[in-house]
Amino acid sequence: EIESLGKQGDGIARAERGYVIIVPGSSVGEQVKIEIIDVKPNFSMASVVEDVLE
Repeated sequence: EIESLGKQGDGIARAERGYVIIVPGSSVGEQVKIEIIDVKPNFSMASVVEDVLE
């Protein structure tokens, strides 16, 4: 689930232990399946694969 927006408007999700995943093109509260496209020591970049409906 996208928890917040970053300074540039990208969606922010958190994984285990608070690891940050940046998901451009997503909105707060949105639940999406993602694909990790780049891994850094403190965060990852991801793209949306599909929206998940509740």
